[in-house]
Amino acid sequence: MMTVEDLAKRLRAAGYFVNGIDTMTDEKGAGAALGVSVRTLQNWRTEARGPRCHLTGRWMYELSELINYLERNTPQRRASRYSRDGDDRGELSKT
Repeated sequence: MMTVEDLAKRLRAAGYFVNGIDTMTDEKGAGAALGVSVRTLQNWRTEARGPRCHLTGRWMYELSELINYLERNTPQRRASRYSRDGDDRGELSKT
């Protein structure tokens, strides 16, 4: 599980803005953390979707909210993508 400190380090190392107390980032940093464009974040805001954000002169995203959003919205590997290989051990093989 990713922590706020881990995400802050990753964003800062990649050159994105993280506030001095490692709790918030701007649109560019949020987009990088979520793997979406700034435009996607803007669209989500107008549709009341995506992670919560705050307007404080510019749109800011709490790192903890980004982590929670990722955990809630990252697809899990589906078992249906695998099938039994036929032996008694019940091992799974990718189809």
